[in-house]
Amino acid sequence: MTLDASNVFKLFETPTATVARRFNQPNAASAQMAMEAGGAEVKCPNCGTVIQVQVDFVPGVALNPGSVQYPNGGSLACPTCSHGINVRPVRAAIEQAAGRRALDPQPVR
Repeated sequence: MTLDASNVFKLFETPTATVARRFNQPNAASAQMAMEAGGAEVKCPNCGTVIQVQVDFVPGVALNPGSVQYPNGGSLACPTCSHGINVRPVRAAIEQAAGRRALDPQPVR
């Protein structure tokens, strides 16, 4: 018996025959590896401005319109009030959702 596409299967056995059933599962690892960049919204605790932050997983990714690059060092200055915002937890959440590590340091644009 050969199971080509997957290693997930279920066997049914009777006194006269054995039947195998194969289940095709999408490969989640390849979908995660295809992700080139991730983003999240960060709200300034001082003035409430919402900032879209982009984290790159591969070099050479274009910056999405309306986004700012994840700053090296993990501290982002609010464009409205210049308050320092710690965005390290945002990066950790994006990495966890993507299942892979982001570039460190992030590419300079």
